[in-house]
Amino acid sequence: MGDIIKRGVTTSTDRWTKFENEYGIEQENPSAIGRIFQVAKYGLDRMTFTAQETAKRCEFTYDLGDVPPNDSGSRAVAPQYSLPLFGRFGRAQFKSEVTIHDPQTGQAFIGLKIAIPFGQGG
Repeated sequence: MGDIIKRGVTTSTDRWTKFENEYGIEQENPSAIGRIFQVAKYGLDRMTFTAQETAKRCEFTYDLGDVPPNDSGSRAVAPQYSLPLFGRFGRAQFKSEVTIHDPQTGQAFIGLKIAIPFGQGG
């Protein structure tokens, strides 16, 4: 039980290491034309990685509304609104999102999304 696995949070260094392991040039192609294509592909992959990292740095989340007085600075705020049909609504948030593959549409997405948690716990 000595090892604790930290999930969900990856640093740019972690992502760079994963990128290099997956897309880096391990062995140079023996032919001159093969090396040209190999270096060109690696350059495009690296440019894509850099664009994704830049987009990740530009992401933000904005909580809508005032912070309740009973909130002690934690991000987990009790739901504020209740409707009988839907249950409780949590605090709404605007989130910027830049993806190369949106799981809902299968396409690239750049824009803002609004998240309004609702249900039993909000």
